[in-house]
Amino acid sequence: MSLGQFWSSTPRELWIAAQAYNSRAENQQRLLAWHAANIMNMWSKRRIRPDQLMGKKSGPQFMRGGGPGEQRRFEEHMRQLKEKND
Repeated sequence: MSLGQFWSSTPRELWIAAQAYNSRAENQQRLLAWHAANIMNMWSKRRIRPDQLMGKKSGPQFMRGGGPGEQRRFEEHMRQLKEKND
């Protein structure tokens, strides 16, 4: 997000951008935990799950998004802002 896009955004748009960022960061952490658990399970006698490495009791679901279509709406909004600023 450019400086101009930041200052022209509403608080809701900034909140959506922050949620999208947090969702991407959490998905990346889950992916790293999944890889680490697979490597650790090669030598461990006990099964190690990714949620154990993350310190969460999240269950079997691996990738989670914001809401249905939330990132798509954000990307469309950012595309419109970019076109408006060009």
